[in-house]
Amino acid sequence: VSESWNNNAAYTGEDTGEVVFSAPEDGTVFVEGVTVFSRLICTNAGQKIVFKAGSLTSIAANGKLELRGEPENKLILESTMQGGLWGLSLDSDSAHEVEHVDVSNSDASYGLEVVAKNSKGQNQNNYNWVFMTIIPGETLTWTGEVSSNWGATANWDKNRPPALTDHLLIPSGCPNYPAFISDVVADKLTIAPGATLELNNYNLLSLTSLQVEGKLIAASQEQIKCQGEVFFSPDSFYAAISTLILEGDLAQTVNLEGAEFFKISVENKLAPVSFIGSFKTTEFMCLAETGMRNIVFETDKLVVAKNLLLEGNSDVPNIFITSSAPGSFWLLKVSGYRVVSGVSVADSDASPGLGIPAVNSIDSGNNINWEFGVSPVLWTPTSGNNFHTPANWTPAFVPGPNSRVWVKSGTMAIDQEVKVRDFVVGGYDTIASVTANASLFITETLTLLDKGELTLNKPTTINGDFIMRSGAFLTHSANAATDVNKIELTVLHDVMVAEGAMVDVSTKGYGRSQGPGNTGAIGAGHGGAADRDGVCYGSPIAPTNHGSGANYGSGGGAVLIYANGTIRWDGTLLANGDGSSYSSGSGGSIYFVSGDLIGSGELQANGGDFPIQNKSGGGGRVSLVVTNADADFSNCFIQAEARGGRLPSIIGGPGTVYWEKGFDLPGHGTVCIGPSPIASSYAAEVPPREPNIPGDVERAKFLIKENAKMKLIDDFTVGDIWLESESAILDLAGYTLYVNSEKHDLGAGSVINEGEIIWWTRPPGTVLLFW
Repeated sequence: VSESWNNNAAYTGEDTGEVVFSAPEDGTVFVEGVTVFSRLICTNAGQKIVFKAGSLTSIAANGKLELRGEPENKLILESTMQGGLWGLSLDSDSAHEVEHVDVSNSDASYGLEVVAKNSKGQNQNNYNWVFMTIIPGETLTWTGEVSSNWGATANWDKNRPPALTDHLLIPSGCPNYPAFISDVVADKLTIAPGATLELNNYNLLSLTSLQVEGKLIAASQEQIKCQGEVFFSPDSFYAAISTLILEGDLAQTVNLEGAEFFKISVENKLAPVSFIGSFKTTEFMCLAETGMRNIVFETDKLVVAKNLLLEGNSDVPNIFITSSAPGSFWLLKVSGYRVVSGVSVADSDASPGLGIPAVNSIDSGNNINWEFGVSPVLWTPTSGNNFHTPANWTPAFVPGPNSRVWVKSGTMAIDQEVKVRDFVVGGYDTIASVTANASLFITETLTLLDKGELTLNKPTTINGDFIMRSGAFLTHSANAATDVNKIELTVLHDVMVAEGAMVDVSTKGYGRSQGPGNTGAIGAGHGGAADRDGVCYGSPIAPTNHGSGANYGSGGGAVLIYANGTIRWDGTLLANGDGSSYSSGSGGSIYFVSGDLIGSGELQANGGDFPIQNKSGGGGRVSLVVTNADADFSNCFIQAEARGGRLPSIIGGPGTVYWEKGFDLPGHGTVCIGPSPIASSYAAEVPPREPNIPGDVERAKFLIKENAKMKLIDDFTVGDIWLESESAILDLAGYTLYVNSEKHDLGAGSVINEGEIIWWTRPPGTVLLFW
């Protein structure tokens, strides 16, 4: 907000929503009304915030007020009327960081006492404000006397919140240990042995020193950015899917002996980053298109990295990797994907793991199990766009099973089977586009880089890894009346889809008025039913079908990925129906089977939104199955949905999202129906019509969520069923639902229309043994 905030009606902020006052330099923001903010921020030194006299600004529970100027250029907070008070109310469970401000005529007696550090406000008609001078380098010690709230003043020994110049100490023996309620910047932070700090989905920036001898706990994908020294003791970090980022501009020593991480990224552009000790990480990465990176590993220590991603300048290598004692080995074990280019490496023994192909890189001596001098066959089309034309390659031969292929730019068509060792698309200034109308067999890695586009229409097998970097794009061609084109990937190792990568098969399913979900009328169903007889079909557990076309909109396509290793999905996958005309197609299919599934991306198989008329397509189907015995989606923060197509007051029937954990028996996972943003106009109809897999959900638990409806169109059997929300509906429609579980309360939702629920009952004479 750069000029004024005037709230005389109703404003509600999401828990993590932020309002930032950001006027131009020396500008003014005017504030009027009664507002409860989740997070209110202004860090523009010299700016003025003028509150209307009589107004009230509040910070909600678990919210944060951040007001910060500079020592010689304070942030000014004042009233519209000299002597007229403006109100400030901080909830007792909120946090605040107020520093270098000049405040007057403020009444904060409505809530928590406001501590202003190195600020001006004494004798300026302020109530419930405390003004403190902080000495740089002071040690501020956590006591945890009242709660785990990082920002609560009573939880610190000096009864004030942390300042940027403090040395923060978390000791052992506290009644409560801290959890962040917002991103934190700390100059020096020490977690003593026996102490714990929870990041709680927020990021940490350490300016000078981070010392972890107790326990640092990440919840999901937090970032721990370090600009100075770093020390982790063995087993001191629970990583989830977080990233340790080393981004200083001075030399950094990083002692990680015995610690384990999810991702480590080296981003220091000006000085060496020296690692001490043996450590493990799921991914070690350094990306350096420009500038220089110097990475030093300790002699005789082992770095275990499942995946290795080192991308420097391919013309002049600018990532330098050396040993702490030149001439002596540092050890490297890589077991997953390896993407290495533009590096200079010395004294590395990578024999404990897989060989490392280094493209456009320098062997600086004493390296084992590195493959330097790797030269890909480059796509340089001069005679059409067919893969199998020798003149289109440099060197001029058609790549074979031992070839590494790189399509940097141009357009390629594949019309017969291709077998290569490595296939890379993109990574150049212009778009590289490949359309494969025949199967691909790749013995190592298929990689899509920025501006790399791949249309994959036939089954593809990758003996190594499948990688999509930010800016990569994957799709399949549209279908008409028959199921011809879909993405079907079999990957023997891992799949990595980065944030910013896109898989989009929306509108690529059955064409208009085609597919089993269109019965010749207007609507198009799939996982959910739709207007005018758009019916349901397919399998909730193993969905492979395209979405159906309405009379004016095609359905969503299908993406099937089978991976023996881990799928890490941070990108976006869209398999939505077309909603651009009078009626919308149904959502398509997304089917992942993998050892584990992690990440924080997005999966959609929705009916088409906002058709011109009130005829929304049904949702599609999503199925996520993990097979490792300990895989339980604990590091999976993916948003998966298969809702019906949306109009302001009408929505198509919800599709299904199936989750099966590693310890679930096959078919014993959970089928989720909903939630829907508004009450469903149509239902997920069961049992699905053909094509289907009869009886596939007889042991699965059904969970009907907010605003969603499941409707029987014949007798049907499930493993269990719960109505999670008051707005969840089970429509028996005169049929019988058989449940393979003992009778229990269904939950908060409603059962409508006549019919019967028959529960499994224990046979007479059954003896239960407990041990």
